[in-house]
Amino acid sequence: MSQRWQQLLFTHWRVAPSEIQAMLPQGVTVDEFDGSAWVGAVAFRMDDIQWRSTGGLPQLLRLLTKLIDLIPGGPDLHRFPELNLRTYVQGPEGPGVAFLSIDAPSRYNVFMAKRIFGLPFHYASVDLSETAEGARFSAERGGGGGASFRVEYAGTGSAVAPEEGSLERFLVERYAQYADGPLGKLMYAELAHDPWEVQAARAEITSNTVLDAAGIVPQSEPEFHYVREMGAWFYRPRLIDSS
Repeated sequence: MSQRWQQLLFTHWRVAPSEIQAMLPQGVTVDEFDGSAWVGAVAFRMDDIQWRSTGGLPQLLRLLTKLIDLIPGGPDLHRFPELNLRTYVQGPEGPGVAFLSIDAPSRYNVFMAKRIFGLPFHYASVDLSETAEGARFSAERGGGGGASFRVEYAGTGSAVAPEEGSLERFLVERYAQYADGPLGKLMYAELAHDPWEVQAARAEITSNTVLDAAGIVPQSEPEFHYVREMGAWFYRPRLIDSS
């Protein structure tokens, strides 16, 4: 699958490593920076979402997506905003991310992502609108989940590649994701993306209950980073031994 990410705001908090370890899939361990685990709420818009494989299930999904595209007034499966709550881990295949929750407004994509990638998707009302200086984002989880995140933000300063050994590099240079799979195994998927160019950011959060919904108690004020746009590619997930 390929997609483009736009108007990304990374909001990160320090969290006790033991608290995060208890939430992780079996077979992965919390990754620390400066003695802390880190949890990030990532608000952004996905665009130009395309299935790229030519055989098997991805080909079937590609055809199904094309049929849904023909429905007048049907859902836009190629472009929608999303909120990820994620943390950083070490697993059998190296460093990666583990998602604690993902809120998206597309019921179809929520349904398929749960089954293909094993990810904790939730259907939510999510909106991202661009402002004169940056973007305004809101997410309200459906089904009585009680989770919301509303923020207005903009990048500041120059966009630069994160330096080796920096917090920014620790947070963004991740090329794999781990999730609980069937039969006691891990679901593992590799990803690739354009080179990161990260800006500092200023942001005003007016609602944030996604941490409460996940049972997370932050140990710091939030750190903000901004990325205007980048391309990403996800590879076919596979099951690996979690022992």
